[in-house]
Amino acid sequence: MRVGKRLEKILSLFNNKVGVIADIGTDHGILAFRILTDLKADKVIATDISEPSLDKARELKDRYGFGNKFLCMAGDGLKPLKDEKRIDVVIIAGMGGIEIVKILNQKPSNLEIGSFIFQPMQDAEILREFLISSGYNISVDETVKDRDKFYSTIKCDGVIAPKTTSIEEIVVGKTDRQRFGNDFRQWLEMEITKQESREKFLSEEKKARLNVLKKLKLENEEKNNI
Repeated sequence: MRVGKRLEKILSLFNNKVGVIADIGTDHGILAFRILTDLKADKVIATDISEPSLDKARELKDRYGFGNKFLCMAGDGLKPLKDEKRIDVVIIAGMGGIEIVKILNQKPSNLEIGSFIFQPMQDAEILREFLISSGYNISVDETVKDRDKFYSTIKCDGVIAPKTTSIEEIVVGKTDRQRFGNDFRQWLEMEITKQESREKFLSEEKKARLNVLKKLKLENEEKNNI
């Protein structure tokens, strides 16, 4: 089943097959389906707060005969996993950064999670600040463009010591700062143009954010001209 570039980016972050993946907010179950057909996991637990959405996922599961490899659970966030001991990878995509922070703050205390993959639809900076200040070890944080929209895809491998965040870390993802990929370049150009068009109306905080983006663009141009 074909998926867009946004979901393909999530699938690309799996180097090896894992045991159990939880797809939180699965919607129609398309990502869960691809995880199994691409042999990324032995089992996927697909959750959603919407029963009609889960019914679509169940139809997909039954149509392709996944059986107990594809479990569907109704509920809010990570709460349906309260009886699970360990999930190797939790994926939370298709919702805003504020909602993802809320979900993480309500994680069942007994649940062990190996790693996370997040793909917020908006408020990536809020999520990024929460993750860094809470000690999540971000290994990938990269912009992907899909149908003229830009998404941050963030992978966290475990938890380390909480730290104070800098404005650069909040505004720009780790991998984007290192690799400066084409999708990120396009996003950077677009964002600078958009913010400059209304610069005189920006708050001091947003002006500082714009300066970070302009500085990053300039540094990359100077680097490429060496």
